Amino acid sequence: MAGHYALLPLAVRTRAKVIAVIREELERIGAQEWLLPAVHPVELWQRSGRWAAATPTPWTSPCSARTAAGVVAGLVERARDEGRCTP
Repeated sequence: MAGHYALLPLAVRTRAKVIAVIREELERIGAQEWLLPAVHPVELWQRSGRWAAATPTPWTSPCSARTAAGVVAGLVERARDEGRCTP
């Protein structure tokens, strides 16, 4: 099944070590880590006008994320509206 996978113990440890190395490098250069969803509400896609152009899938709502642009734009918009600045 595409998109579904299982990791055995060695792969779990390897994945954790790779993530740790990446995080160390992010910290070294002063970067920040973001965790973004793999499934988005359809409203994000409808607001941007991309929903009409999206390839039909067996499921319609919520939709699988093809890009995180809508989520990031929503985060920035909410922060701006609330008068907060990003770090």
